[in-house]
Amino acid sequence: GTGVTGEVEETTASIAEILEAEEVLVHSIVEEIPKFADIELTCDVVKTCGQAAVVLTGADIAKMPSQDVKDCLEDFGMLNYTPEQVDDVWPAIKEKLERTAADKFSEGDVVLLRNLLPAVAKQDLDLLDLSATFIDGVSVIGSVTRDLSNEELKPIAMKYVDAKEGEDFTDAEVQSLGHLLCGLADHEWNRSFKFISKARLLKMLPQLLSINCVSNEEMKLNWKSKLPKDTVDLDIVNLSWLASILYAEDLDDVDYRELTGAAVRNLGSLEASSKESLSNLNPQAASLISLQWIEDLEDVDKMKAVAKSSGEDPRIRTALTAKLTDALGSAYPPPLPPPAREPRNAEPQDGGDNPGARASALFSLITFALVVCISSSSDLVLL
Repeated sequence: GTGVTGEVEETTASIAEILEAEEVLVHSIVEEIPKFADIELTCDVVKTCGQAAVVLTGADIAKMPSQDVKDCLEDFGMLNYTPEQVDDVWPAIKEKLERTAADKFSEGDVVLLRNLLPAVAKQDLDLLDLSATFIDGVSVIGSVTRDLSNEELKPIAMKYVDAKEGEDFTDAEVQSLGHLLCGLADHEWNRSFKFISKARLLKMLPQLLSINCVSNEEMKLNWKSKLPKDTVDLDIVNLSWLASILYAEDLDDVDYRELTGAAVRNLGSLEASSKESLSNLNPQAASLISLQWIEDLEDVDKMKAVAKSSGEDPRIRTALTAKLTDALGSAYPPPLPPPAREPRNAEPQDGGDNPGARASALFSLITFALVVCISSSSDLVLL
């Protein structure tokens, strides 16, 4: 009765006092944190931030002293940019480096630029020396351009081909070019590999399997003619991106559970695959299915099979939900039944939901995070 009510009110008041005290503490800490606009970005700040410096935009870098950008070139080159981020920051970094087309990057520069190279290759290809005498630098470029499409790779690969003046690729060049080979034009695939024997091509296969190209129809025909599957002593998993190309006429013999994501990207269409095979794709491989293939798919059972294998991938799930809802004339997937309601007088179990404790824990966590941030930013230089 009255005693219990009094205890509840006292506990509630105690929680409110704790939250109010912690809120005051958080606000006092926030007021001590310098505004980003007041921080002078130097190379030391970039080094201190580590991978967190990836949030810097081109506009931020444009405000840095040129010497600091030059001193931190290796640090910028090691950041894990998205394609959009690297395209944004490279022009600002290039301006600070004061490079001209006549002043090409050395192999040492290329090593420092590393993760900036996809943007350099797309926006300032004339700054890169793509020749056989620069093969170590070419190898670095080939290793960091895996996010570029075949069309984006084409001018890079063709610049190297033009520098060769008609000479065939050596085994070492194939290994060094890596993913850049995916940018070869159809006629260059045919010309460059026309005189290579099957025995030599098989010897080069380990290097070729690592490049993970997305092949067009011309490239697929070229590979199937040069490497019939009965000449390749490798299982489906180890064939990687070539698996679905070499077995294109015999997909019923392929266990789709063994297809890698690179192989799935080269299926070309889902129509030639059975619903049983599509349902056996592993989620990571299924997530790489082209949205255009789903758009072209008409078989409802195959749509359901892809929905099953792709799990919760939002890109695939959204496309399939729209297609299946349209095809079935009703919502897909069917709505789940509502969860059973707990009785109103049910007592919370040990470790159950306690709003007061949860709020207090949240404030404590925020406080701790802010204190850590402040202590780590003590070396920042204020204007």
